[in-house]
Amino acid sequence: MGALSDRLAGFFDERGSLTDDGRIAAAVAYMICVVVVLRRVKFFLIRLFPSNVLEFVPYKHDAKGTDTVCVDCTHKHLPTLTHHKESSTPDYLKGTTGDTSTDVVLNALTHPTGWAPARTATKVTCNHFDIDGLLSVWALIHPLKARRHEELLRACARLGDLRELGLDMDRRGNDNSANSHQIVPPGSLSDQALRFCCFVNAVETQTFTAPFVGDEFEESRKKYKHFLPIVSEVIDIIVFHAEVHAEAASLGVGDTSKSNGDDIDASNASRKGAYADGKEPAAEVETKRIAMKTRATFLELSLGDAERATVLRDLHRLFDETKTQIAFNKNTNVVFIKTADETPFHYYASFSVEPGADVVVCQNFTKYEIEQRYVTFVDLRSRPTTPRLDMAVLAKRLNALEQKRNFGNATTKRWDVSGFTDSGPLLRINCSENRLSKAQRYGAPYERPIFESKIGIDTFAKEVAGFFEFGLSEMAKKGIVPGGSDAKSVRKLGWSWKETRDAHDAVDWEGWGSEKS
Repeated sequence: MGALSDRLAGFFDERGSLTDDGRIAAAVAYMICVVVVLRRVKFFLIRLFPSNVLEFVPYKHDAKGTDTVCVDCTHKHLPTLTHHKESSTPDYLKGTTGDTSTDVVLNALTHPTGWAPARTATKVTCNHFDIDGLLSVWALIHPLKARRHEELLRACARLGDLRELGLDMDRRGNDNSANSHQIVPPGSLSDQALRFCCFVNAVETQTFTAPFVGDEFEESRKKYKHFLPIVSEVIDIIVFHAEVHAEAASLGVGDTSKSNGDDIDASNASRKGAYADGKEPAAEVETKRIAMKTRATFLELSLGDAERATVLRDLHRLFDETKTQIAFNKNTNVVFIKTADETPFHYYASFSVEPGADVVVCQNFTKYEIEQRYVTFVDLRSRPTTPRLDMAVLAKRLNALEQKRNFGNATTKRWDVSGFTDSGPLLRINCSENRLSKAQRYGAPYERPIFESKIGIDTFAKEVAGFFEFGLSEMAKKGIVPGGSDAKSVRKLGWSWKETRDAHDAVDWEGWGSEKS
């Protein structure tokens, strides 16, 4: 302390005034304080004004400059926020939560330093329309409200894009009945996301076109023009509905599990009963309830009820162990769903039973489909994934088995699959005379014809499992991902398309053993 006192004393003269050294020290201290204050002010302003974006504009390949940013797709010249592979999106905004483009945008809006291009640009663009793209665009235009509903927006984008519903209970429930309302409790985050996505899906197909139908560029422009102005209201109504259910549940009032899809009417009884003294709700609460009901009717929010009911029904079927068997191979990230029910499952249900799956195999008796999930098409950040395998190799094997069991008779139906760089390669039996369109492959399984196979259920499962086990284990043995010699070591974050091709090319498929039946 003595040395410090002597040092400080040198800053003042005998009269107590600052010496030259004292003035320098004071100036330095002042500048440090100014820098600290300005830094805090900067972070405060970034927090207060994270985005200057005001409007959506149609996508242009030759667009340049700093006045437009791009979301949910790549662009050669514009600053980009997307979950797609090999984009210019800053890695710090992907982090461990950037599974969807909406995640990345919300990370930019909540990060202490923000994302500078969003504070410069006034426009945002995207080359397609889907729920993830819609919410990415909307969040940049309405950053403060987006932050208030961050959790819901992330859940909606995950369900809409990755087709993954965050289930709010143990997979098999608390009893053998596994009722659908127990799997997705009314008013829960999962239920809110499901309501939002089903509404958007219904309006998109009934008012405009289904995805991948018509001139996608022109249709996307129309869809953004329609949906962007109403997203805020839809969120408000869905959140209000959830608050009503939460309040009723906390007070033990009403049976919120039997919601019929009419958001406001179904909750009205609970709202009226949510007062211990039996009085009617306060005037402002009743006014808000009526206003929300009116807006829900005007927006036709009930249009999504049919799809939502289908998803809840299929979750019930999936978790009924007397009808459905679910087997997840942790070594290959492949889930097998085998059921005695011929009706295919909605993908919101089948893709949610095992969120760690990269591939979903559905077996409805001898009607089969194998889909490589979208999680392996994008740069998934929350968990490691396996590299995509070219399922054309598996298709060739399955066609040989079909021909053998068909006694060599000619047929117009063959196992077929698109290339592994497709958004969601779907291996199935197709009819050469009436091939599925991209829209049909992308759509719900129960909306397309699924043909019976001559291959037995057990043989099919064995061949499919063997294909993935062989391919991934061969990659591991050849050190595609350093660290071991089993399929587990092939998982990693950040697969590029080049790495995926190189990994697949490293496999000697001639070594895949012949079928034994």
